[in-house]
Amino acid sequence: MPGRLDALEQCLARRDQPPEVVSQQLGNGVLAEDSVAAALFGFLVGAPSFREVVLAAASLGGDVDTIASMAGSLAGALGGVESIPPAWIERLENHAKGRAYILALADRLHAVRTA
Repeated sequence: MPGRLDALEQCLARRDQPPEVVSQQLGNGVLAEDSVAAALFGFLVGAPSFREVVLAAASLGGDVDTIASMAGSLAGALGGVESIPPAWIERLENHAKGRAYILALADRLHAVRTA
């Protein structure tokens, strides 16, 4: 992982590289060592915009759902639920553990954090 973090620093210094070059250097696989640096990259180049964070992370390809989820989690922690585009929230499924459940859980976690 230290090598990936060095690569992350280099990629951040050259943000104009195409996503495929960045993902070759940072990785975009299913293992943590192949995805965490990519998620951090997406977060660091897109923040504070939740949308830009998720899109930057997803553009790196590979295990997109994992990488974008990790980056989006960081962006959500930074900006709160208000930072998530409302249309994205509205499109979430609302089954037993869907949109309403997730929003209630987020409210409970925020209450614990601020208590």
